[in-house]
Amino acid sequence: MNPEELWTGITPEEVEAIREAARIWAERVRIAYEEAAEAISRILSVLGTSDLEALDDLQEEIEKELRAKQRKQAREWEKAQAERRSSAARFAQYRRQELKWTAGRRVRPRQREYKPP
Repeated sequence: MNPEELWTGITPEEVEAIREAARIWAERVRIAYEEAAEAISRILSVLGTSDLEALDDLQEEIEKELRAKQRKQAREWEKAQAERRSSAARFAQYRRQELKWTAGRRVRPRQREYKPP
């Protein structure tokens, strides 16, 4: 089967023009591929192995700082929790003392006196 027979209704000049366009397109794609490969190789050669090691060191340093920050936040959270518990304990103590003062009296809650123990 002749390739020209596949192109029914197209003149041989049009077939040649299509082939030429395909050849030009293939050449452009090949050139673009070679340029991309060259650019990637230039980037990798500029980075080199020493820069990759520096990047690894930087990553380890960032992870260490992140862990330190997380430990600091955990300590601050524990401190805040302890402060809340202490505040709640003081409030409970005031409440117990207040109940002692108002024991046996008919005092509405808003009329209670708040005095430290």
